[in-house]
Amino acid sequence: MASKKYDYLVTLRSNTAVIANIISLLLLAIAFVIFIYLGFRFIDISASSNAWKSFAVAAFIAVWVIIRLLSVKKSYFRFALLVAGVYFIFSPVLFSWIGILYIIAGLLEKQAKIPQELGFDEDGITTNSIIPKHYNWDDLTNVLIKDNLLTIDFKTNRLYQKELQNAISKELETEFNTFCLSCLRKANVLI
Repeated sequence: MASKKYDYLVTLRSNTAVIANIISLLLLAIAFVIFIYLGFRFIDISASSNAWKSFAVAAFIAVWVIIRLLSVKKSYFRFALLVAGVYFIFSPVLFSWIGILYIIAGLLEKQAKIPQELGFDEDGITTNSIIPKHYNWDDLTNVLIKDNLLTIDFKTNRLYQKELQNAISKELETEFNTFCLSCLRKANVLI
């Protein structure tokens, strides 16, 4: 989140990293197959320089995926997605629209893997999504953490519930709930 100081910063449990990895690997597998196919097609029509470019990009994708999967760090496939996207755009076959999709996927991959955080302060609640959202306390009916489940009740009858990434102590839970209750009272939501 931004460098602003929040009274409470709540990290929510998320499984988007697994989904992002599956989508990235699927896109890279498709690109690999297409580049190998194009390489053989270019050999058939005597365009050997284009064939070697296709094989080189396919080999780069394969090596990048293998290295990232064997790494103990968090795996990011965005660089390989960006390389595939650029090659799709500038390949002789002109798959420009596919290349643009690959570049967008590469740019959004890191954001999809960042766990969602909510910052709570006297002004309201702020999210760390691609487009940060801010909710004022007077937009809310209730905010509560109970049994490691964050519940935000909006005045529009929308209910938001998410599990916390890490378990918190009962003391911290009580302190957070007291803070939210006082902020709601200041906003004249609760009397």
